Amino acid sequence: MSNSRSPQYLKELLRTPQKPSSSESTDIYLAGSFTLDPLVPYLKAHFLAEGVAANIATGPYNQVLQFCHQPESYIDKAAPPDVVCLIWRIEDVYPKALENALVEGKFQAELKIELDRIVEGLARLREWFQGIIVVSTPPFPQFPGFSANEVGQGQLGARIFQAISEYWSEQIAALRQTQTFDLQALLLLHGMTTAHDARKWYMYRQPYREIFLAEMAWMVSRIILAQKRSARKCIVLDCDNTLWGGIIGEDGIAGIQLGDDFPGRVYRDFQFQLKRLHQRGILLSVASKNNPDDVLAVFNNHDAMVLRQADISCFEIGWESKVESLKRIAKTLNIGLDSLVFIDDNRKEIAEVELRLPEVVCITVTDEIADFPMILTGTGWFDQAQMTEEDRNRAGMMRAAQIREQESSSLTEEEFKHSLALRLSVFEVDPQHVARVTQLVNKTNQFNLTTIRRAQNEIEALVLSGQHRVLAANVSDRYGDYGLVGVGILEQQSGDIWFIDTLLLSCRVLGRDVETALISAIADLVDQEGGCKLVGRFIPTLKNSQTEHFYSKHGFQPDRQSGDWHADVSVVKTLSQGLVCDISIHARQKT
Repeated sequence: MSNSRSPQYLKELLRTPQKPSSSESTDIYLAGSFTLDPLVPYLKAHFLAEGVAANIATGPYNQVLQFCHQPESYIDKAAPPDVVCLIWRIEDVYPKALENALVEGKFQAELKIELDRIVEGLARLREWFQGIIVVSTPPFPQFPGFSANEVGQGQLGARIFQAISEYWSEQIAALRQTQTFDLQALLLLHGMTTAHDARKWYMYRQPYREIFLAEMAWMVSRIILAQKRSARKCIVLDCDNTLWGGIIGEDGIAGIQLGDDFPGRVYRDFQFQLKRLHQRGILLSVASKNNPDDVLAVFNNHDAMVLRQADISCFEIGWESKVESLKRIAKTLNIGLDSLVFIDDNRKEIAEVELRLPEVVCITVTDEIADFPMILTGTGWFDQAQMTEEDRNRAGMMRAAQIREQESSSLTEEEFKHSLALRLSVFEVDPQHVARVTQLVNKTNQFNLTTIRRAQNEIEALVLSGQHRVLAANVSDRYGDYGLVGVGILEQQSGDIWFIDTLLLSCRVLGRDVETALISAIADLVDQEGGCKLVGRFIPTLKNSQTEHFYSKHGFQPDRQSGDWHADVSVVKTLSQGLVCDISIHARQKT
């Protein structure tokens, strides 16, 4: 959607169907130093395109500072929005201080004091409001003395603005869980002259053209959705005319286009983009109709290759349909088809995948080859609210999983379980675990008994709640660490009854009794809290049918009236006996 910039793009965006494809919704409050009402329809359209109904309220004109210091005067704390978004310009909020800075020729104390007032207000808002806060960076001022058309004066304005930006970035970085919307970077990307509309500013106190409002909305919606959803996990790549120019089977390793000259540089730069995503934890795989030896020779021997064989988690090289290759890649990596992004130059291959595997995102190599290296930027498919340790180590974990799979083929199931030396560590979540817990809560489908989705700020609130316990499970074996792969969220309903609000496990540890070890460890922790009863609930979805009988298999009895499942803690604790798993439990010290 973000790749089109035409007026037709705006019309199509605003014609988005008026009902979301799911029941998901979000409430947003916009506070701005200029009129933000024209931004609302574009925000709603972007969210609707992602299956989310956005209910959006806008605050009064140019009351950002007042809102931050007294949010209770603007929003109802008993029914707060999910997101507060503040978009501001320094020339709107502090025009006099900005003018004085130009007179002084420097970023002086008066302007610093005024910026501190906003930061203090944001800190106050952060303490009062537990939801998601998105705040913009101040863009380059549209203000006399800051114009690049004025010889010399533009340089003075640029120096002052640079000092403002550096100071603002330092201050905002210290605020807990505050997301930044880089309005200045977006203006640089699209061009300040293209973005601004002087007539609208003077008539309506709204400084931007429609096309730029749409781009602002797109970026804000991505920032918010990244708090609630996980990124796509794997890019699947064709080889010929995708990772390099030409056909390896016909041109040979010396004849393909890959190097520092055009067009070979295009493919090399594309590989640099892929390498950067790989370093952020995105898996790379290959699906190519080719001879395996020819393809691997390029990865291992071509001097201009940025990607090497070790960077690729799964190779599917042969002459079968790309559809079957994608299915095998998803199965090998133990991820869903909806985690894949497929890139190919062959429109027929793309069309077949789109028809038969609609969950897979497909990208066709562009006709204008010079645009190809940036084809993945701005899509939103790899947006992450925060990179976790599991993200960084994902490729290594996948390699370990493949070794496990190979070795398990020569052993019986019981022999393999004994050989793993499996270790489960269950602990109460601390702030450094919240990002990963949020990922699992929002992405885990198969072993997830309730599939309740929550944003990061909601997980944080539960961690701090005296009525809840947010538990995480780390699993490892002799091959390596699976990472943080399990989550349990418990709510104390009475003195001795604890309700299991959320219970989930990553699919890569299923089938090894980890689920039994986890529920037993949860019962042990509840016992330490003085609890005697556990209550569980199963909410069926299209993907979690394998957990339907989980409670009945683990000592729980059904309540015919409520549909919930009940068990004595003492019974569930005993389930770990005889498991081939070393279980450790770490409860937070009570204060």
